This record gives sequence, C-alpha cells and structure tokens, in this order.
Amino acid sequence: MVRELLAADALRDGRLARLFDVSVLLEGVRAYSLVYPPALKEWPPLIALRGWLRAEFDLSLKMLREGAISER
Repeated sequence: MVRELLAADALRDGRLARLFDVSVLLEGVRAYSLVYPPALKEWPPLIALRGWLRAEFDLSLKMLREGAISER
C-alpha cells in the first residue's frame, strides 16, 4: 500500500502496478507538513525547498490524473 501521489512516476513507468481498482480519497486533508522555526519562514533555501516540494507534488498529481483519464 502506498499513497498514489508518492508513487505516480513508478506507476507511470510500469515499475509498480495497481492490484485493485480501490483507492481512498482524502480530499481537503493535508497529509504532510513541513515544519520549521518561524524565524526561517523567509530564508531563501527554505523558500526554494517549499517551491520544489510543491512542484513535485503538483507534477505527480498531474501524472495521476492523466493516467486515470487514459486508462478509462
């Protein structure tokens, strides 16, 4: 069992396969948190990390959505 979002590239590349057409949707739930001291909120490396993480999650989500559409 794995979160689809974290396995999107492996699913797309065929390195992982879905065994069942069952999934649990957690809409509106923030499953991950990036924790840091408030004083570092505007620290450029942290801003870069947040941006990179968001971009990676968005890319994985896009791959999942495109895969779901092409499988139908």
